[in-house]
Amino acid sequence: MLSAGGWLFFHQTCMLLLGRLSVVRTLTASEKADAGILVVSFFFSVMVTVGASMILVDPDPAIMSDIIYGFSPRAQFMIAFSSGFFLWNLFADHSTVSKIMHHVSCIFVYTFALYPTFHLMALICLLWEGSTPLLSIRSMLILMKRNKTPLFGVVNTLFAVVFFVIRILVGVPSSVLWWIRVVPHVFGEPTGGGVPLHSHAVIYAYLGGNILLNGLNVWWMVAFLRRFFKSKKSVSGRDGAGEGSGITKKD
Repeated sequence: MLSAGGWLFFHQTCMLLLGRLSVVRTLTASEKADAGILVVSFFFSVMVTVGASMILVDPDPAIMSDIIYGFSPRAQFMIAFSSGFFLWNLFADHSTVSKIMHHVSCIFVYTFALYPTFHLMALICLLWEGSTPLLSIRSMLILMKRNKTPLFGVVNTLFAVVFFVIRILVGVPSSVLWWIRVVPHVFGEPTGGGVPLHSHAVIYAYLGGNILLNGLNVWWMVAFLRRFFKSKKSVSGRDGAGEGSGITKKD
């Protein structure tokens, strides 16, 4: 809750600072709120991507030796930092069903990781946020009606590439490998005194959350590609048509 309160305070501060910019004054109240959310998301994603990367480069031995209960103080901090963000984000930005599903899944994953559970996988999931800074910039350009500029084209392409590499090429295989290691380890162990060594309900929920988050990533990637090629086809059919492609700021 303390982390969520911190993100709420940061969002309100961003709103005050953005209100001083002439380009923001022309926006509607809801658009100004969206702009503030994008700024907060940008800073959050940069911080957790860098932080998670630094920990994974030099991980604590415990999280490498015990995939379920291995504890890392540094990972614990990053996870608490992130769980508060997604709790705030759920109330600040719930414009689509896919966003609600994403935020709720992340709240569950990172909150239960505080106990600790799956610190290593939580850090890997935080790496997926590496595509969010470009998404925030892209969405801000759309908000500012700059979606027909050369800059937007560059950002749009970079976002697609980074999203595909981080969330699909890295995210999906790492999740599959995690499944391969976790499922036998959890459900193949004998019980101690007739009591399961692990909470199967929590493990099932983690596995389900992992499927949901990967499914959302694949769905967003497919949606981006469909809009990208639709935009290209529209542009080739009539000069100046199309306003960009891919995941919009509301996806």
